[in-house]
Amino acid sequence: MTALVSTDIESKVLSLESNFNKINAYQVNFKRESHFALQILKGNDFLLKTAKAKPESLEAALMNIAAIGITLNPALKEAYLVPRGSQVCLDISYLGLIKLATETGSVIWVQAEIVKEKDNFKYMGVGKMPTHEFNPFGDRGAMVGVYCIAKLHTGEFLTTVMSKEEVEDIRNKSSQASKSGPWVTFFEEMSKKTVIKRASKLWPKSERVQQAVEILNEHEGVEFSSEKAAYTPEASSDMVANESTFKNLRALLVANNKKEDALLKYINTQFKSEITSIDEMSPEMLEASYRAMGGK
Repeated sequence: MTALVSTDIESKVLSLESNFNKINAYQVNFKRESHFALQILKGNDFLLKTAKAKPESLEAALMNIAAIGITLNPALKEAYLVPRGSQVCLDISYLGLIKLATETGSVIWVQAEIVKEKDNFKYMGVGKMPTHEFNPFGDRGAMVGVYCIAKLHTGEFLTTVMSKEEVEDIRNKSSQASKSGPWVTFFEEMSKKTVIKRASKLWPKSERVQQAVEILNEHEGVEFSSEKAAYTPEASSDMVANESTFKNLRALLVANNKKEDALLKYINTQFKSEITSIDEMSPEMLEASYRAMGGK
């Protein structure tokens, strides 16, 4: 049954225009977003009930749209209003995260793909493109993992991989884990969003991307800073310590306004070593360095 938006809720949404525009640094059109919001509320009885019970959560969700510069336009599928617990939350899709990362110039492009058991997939290291061959029109079998590739402005690549088991571990720690909801209905899309969130820790800093991830973590109940490392020990041993990898790390240092000697001091402390150059790093040190670049 289609919900009817009460005058109170409609008035509440429309009254937010002034506050919305005060924090609107990305030219988001309030009239369009308020129209999308009201249409979404009309189409979801439970969401509307939640908004009526907690109008302040609806306001916070709409303010987040202005804060990060994203849209509820259903045709673009960047973000949604969803009921979560007793709150109305802004849910940002993997497409929305990609849009923010590329629009801010953090990366040139991002691609996230599902790997299935009949695919021919080979991980080449964090600083290289993987190879992934499959028949898009045939039976590829069950999902076994997911990966994300980001191209930096240096021309280098950053590749993040996650097994299905790692994704499920994230899902099980999420407040959304249940017998229904997006993890059940859209597991592959949620897997792509999960690997992009993890990969974004290694990209050159973007306040909008970081804020979007924080919004998602707050409402999804998953804090990536307390999660397992972005790469397992097995993946770490596959990291290729070559010229491209070192160049990529130096580019990240520049992008994050960090000095090589500060990173070396950190690595020497962590590994009780005495290296004097990035070029002397082992694969394990490189992995730790990439993680450090994706820190706070």
